[in-house]
Amino acid sequence: MRAGLIGAPASVLAARGHREGFAGSAWEDVRRQALRAGIGVGLDGTDVEAVLCPSHEESTPQVVAMRDGSTRRVMVHRVVYGDGAVRGTSLVRRGATLDDTRARALQQTWRRALVGVVSGVEEISIDVDPRMLGTHDLAMEGVAPAPSAAQEVDGLVAATMRRLQQGSIAPDRARVAVQGLGGMAQALVRGLVAVGIGASSGVTRDLCRLPLDVLLLAGGDRALTHEHADAVRARAVVEAASGAVSSVAEVALAYRGIPVVPDLVARAGAFATSTE
Repeated sequence: MRAGLIGAPASVLAARGHREGFAGSAWEDVRRQALRAGIGVGLDGTDVEAVLCPSHEESTPQVVAMRDGSTRRVMVHRVVYGDGAVRGTSLVRRGATLDDTRARALQQTWRRALVGVVSGVEEISIDVDPRMLGTHDLAMEGVAPAPSAAQEVDGLVAATMRRLQQGSIAPDRARVAVQGLGGMAQALVRGLVAVGIGASSGVTRDLCRLPLDVLLLAGGDRALTHEHADAVRARAVVEAASGAVSSVAEVALAYRGIPVVPDLVARAGAFATSTE
């Protein structure tokens, strides 16, 4: 990274992001997270890089039945890590890409690996509007159990507690907020309150300005981008949703000494519970 960018505001990083190599696709974001998470738990960087690439991937057309009785040729993306012994769920979405499928497969693989569950993962995405789909069975046999919402919340609460302990902050004195207004955000607030951590929820632009100990991002992909990164006053940020912090925002936060606990680490505990 060029010295001229050290300490630069997020707006400058965003403008130069693609040229400097830290603004990318969902796949690139997950690769970056996996590399950082692996090194963070003591793995050698070369070893981590060696397992970041899929063992098999393909994009093939498939004819499916539509709701109106017609048939349509759609693109099906399949990505396998390792031996693909554990099958994930099918994602049916208009605009689904091979890049998205790679990202989901790598997330599933590394979440399990970080808690000692070693297994290959297979993920499939189908590029079609699910509302138009007929009775064609896209479900896969032997689907690995996905974490329940309660397990997801428990894992994120545990990650928040660890962060507070690292800062020697008592739960009842912690300043914690959850970004997002959906069901997951509200469940997370209830989970935090249940263990004695006072927490509230809100939108990014409001929460960024608060002097928080921990800011949890549960509002979905890229909930925090360069537009708000310079305004963040939290001591730490936890990704409670996949890819909640954009690459540019993470670089900007790192320059300011604000750590980001990646989704791969923050939600790994839920995957350990779901495989028991």
